[in-house]
Amino acid sequence: MDLSKFKVENLFLLVGENPLPNYVAAQLLLEGKKKAYLVFSTHTKEVARRLKNALRALKIDVLDAPLTGSEADGFEIARTIVGYANKINSTEKIGLHYTGGTKTMAAHAYRAFLSLNRSPKPVFSYLDSRTLRICIDDLENQQTRMFPAVLDKPPSLETILALHNLEWKKGKEPQRQPIAKDAAIAFAEIHGKSGMGEIWRKWCQQELGKKLKKGGENSLWKPEKDLESHRQLNLQFPPVAVPDNMIQVLRNCLDSSVVPQDNVGLVE
Repeated sequence: MDLSKFKVENLFLLVGENPLPNYVAAQLLLEGKKKAYLVFSTHTKEVARRLKNALRALKIDVLDAPLTGSEADGFEIARTIVGYANKINSTEKIGLHYTGGTKTMAAHAYRAFLSLNRSPKPVFSYLDSRTLRICIDDLENQQTRMFPAVLDKPPSLETILALHNLEWKKGKEPQRQPIAKDAAIAFAEIHGKSGMGEIWRKWCQQELGKKLKKGGENSLWKPEKDLESHRQLNLQFPPVAVPDNMIQVLRNCLDSSVVPQDNVGLVE
């Protein structure tokens, strides 16, 4: 069984402080007419506006379903949900994604959808942040179906920032071309092995932190101009045991290929 069975034409999204789960769910679950209904309170009205802009950029039709009363008023939530749902053609599939919003909103929205006399039945879903999967409540078989939350077109960094009302500082846009690509790939592979990430973090704190932070390993990094002044940096591996493959990565990828030979020295 794949996710396509649970896709809908109309998806109700409960808007909370974080709009990203709803952005992901809309892409995973909408098909056909692709209509998203944003259920939000006065507290999350601005979040809903940003989410609306991002979804419309994906050619998704977005409709507001604002709560006129308190987001803690269960009857108001149910009336709003049922009112908008009843305007949708009975032959169209509808769904509720309840990752966002308050617990009260989720509970009463779920109850309102269960009360709808529709066939096929509504699709209920939420995102599990621990497993990065979208979970579907399969009412017919009384079990939860889980699918990888993988998007065909992942959002850009600019889109993610805009969703959270952020933007790049002027003159501080990120480097678009990869730097030390081989090193990044090697470190990603190393960190995929059990325990290696912890070893690396300890070494960074005890060795790099001691040399490059203002007040020792647990303080803030020195200003960028001060870091640039470290033309010679001897890195020692004790007291933390660093595996040989990590040392080899540092030698191969950082010692000579990225920066001049005299910039980084490895001392065993």
